[in-house]
Amino acid sequence: MIEAVYIHVPFCSHICNYCDFTKVFYNNGWAEQYLKMLQKEATPYADLRVNSVYLGGGTPSALNQQEFETLLLIARKFLKQNGEFTVEVNSESCDENKVKLMAKYQVNRVSIGVQTFNPEYLKLLGRKHSEEQVISLIKMLKEHGITNISADLMFGFPRETKKVLGQDLQKYLELGVEHISCYPLQIEEHTIFANQGIKALNDDKVYAMYEEINRVLAKAGYSRYEISNFAKNEHVSKHNLVYWHDQEYLGLGPGSSGYVAKVRYDNTKSIIAYNHGVTRINEHLIQGNEEEFEYIMLNLRLKSGIDFKDYQKRFNKVFLEVFSQKVKMLVGQNLMSYDDAHIYITEKGIYISNSIIAELTLNLDY
Repeated sequence: MIEAVYIHVPFCSHICNYCDFTKVFYNNGWAEQYLKMLQKEATPYADLRVNSVYLGGGTPSALNQQEFETLLLIARKFLKQNGEFTVEVNSESCDENKVKLMAKYQVNRVSIGVQTFNPEYLKLLGRKHSEEQVISLIKMLKEHGITNISADLMFGFPRETKKVLGQDLQKYLELGVEHISCYPLQIEEHTIFANQGIKALNDDKVYAMYEEINRVLAKAGYSRYEISNFAKNEHVSKHNLVYWHDQEYLGLGPGSSGYVAKVRYDNTKSIIAYNHGVTRINEHLIQGNEEEFEYIMLNLRLKSGIDFKDYQKRFNKVFLEVFSQKVKMLVGQNLMSYDDAHIYITEKGIYISNSIIAELTLNLDY
């Protein structure tokens, strides 16, 4: 059963140096055709209603006022009453008129692309916002009743120190947002950074920064519910949880991915192809041990880990019986722990979770 809808909006007013998501410079003609194609792609799912709709990008707020309203109208139709409706925005392209539109169409969660407030790193990343613009946007959102706000934090920049990170963290805490997503800088192929030969910090330094983020945010009342995500006052992202619980979701728009009826699929990344009617280009049926591996891998990203009852219901197996030897070894190394209901990766193991998952599932052939 489809639990969420993700819509990818590929337009940006500028291209950040680190970004490897599907994106193009905003073009009015392309945007208008994209919205027509998006409506066409969404039409077969006209009766679908879900608890979470997420507009990501790219930069959804890069669209002009009329286009932005059309996008919200298309997306809003999927949402159940009291569902979570998230829109990603950049502060320099989201004015009060767009905030009013989001309030009108019952957007109740906004994710702001901040990354950093450090002037040196803002310039390095190719970001165009200022600290004042972010603060002003948050104030506007709250004035119009949108109080569930998330901000992205990036770390691990060249030459970054824990002291510099601490200064950034303090500014994030002063924002008073309910959710912070934290990601280390990664140099992806075909990005401007890759072409420039930019190097991120080494793993040991990045891990030390991740530990500092955990310490500072926990002290400030944020709970880490997933490796990269921290929430205050139970404001976890319902949309994120659909992914981590390995539930089905519909992906629309160029560059989106989806998981429907046990089929994972990718849409074309080409805005030109998409605007000419091309949508899905890859489909892969997930079954057997591959399905089990994905379930384990995704759920173990969560602090709460794997729910024993849910695992048994889905695979008709008892987790601690299937993985008894591996669990005993990993628990003995204080990398995993469990109680009556769940098994999860410990704080000691969280930063090497990929290695732990690989070790645990070593004998799952697919």
